[in-house]
Parts: sequence; C-alpha cells; structure tokens
Amino acid sequence: MKKMLLTIAFALATSTAVYAQAGDFSGPPPADLVHDVMGHVNSTNAPRTQLPAGTAAQVGTVLPQGVALQQFPAGHRAHQHAFVRVGDTVLLVEPGTRRVIHVLR
Repeated sequence: MKKMLLTIAFALATSTAVYAQAGDFSGPPPADLVHDVMGHVNSTNAPRTQLPAGTAAQVGTVLPQGVALQQFPAGHRAHQHAFVRVGDTVLLVEPGTRRVIHVLR
C-alpha cells in the first residue's frame, strides 16, 4: 500500500512539474527575452494603447477582444506570442487565449 501511494505521489508530482514548465509564467522572464522584445517594440515604434477600465496590466489577465494585439515577425524569438504596449509597459500575450504571460518594463 505504501509503495502504491508513493508511486501515485511521484506520478502526480512529475506531471505537475512538466505542466509548470510548459504553462507557468509566474517567474520573471529571461533577461535576453526582455531585451529582444523591448528592442523590437521600440524599434518598430509599436502603437501605445489604453486598456479598458477594470482591465489590469498584470500576469493572468485576459485582454478583451477590443484590445488590438500586435504580432512579432516570423523570425523573432517571441513570434509565437503577441504583445500590447501600454505606456512604457509591454504585455506579452498568448494570442489564442489573450492571456497576459509577462509584464515587461
């Protein structure tokens, strides 16, 4: 019985760790990613937008459909993501869910 419980606990722990690596963006983004994204945003003079009242510029926020997402070019290392520029802040967004995954300043 103890062996079975340990096996189940191990299976749950490892599957959670794999999920966390794939979808958990709670930690800070890598410095080189921040540099690449901010460089692109500043060099292209990406438009600034205002978020609707009640929409927070924070990780986990799902942006409303009315907020225009900007795309990265195909060769950019963040091309699978989109972004929104709010003042001097850049929100890195999952385009399919419109969920903010990183807030870059």
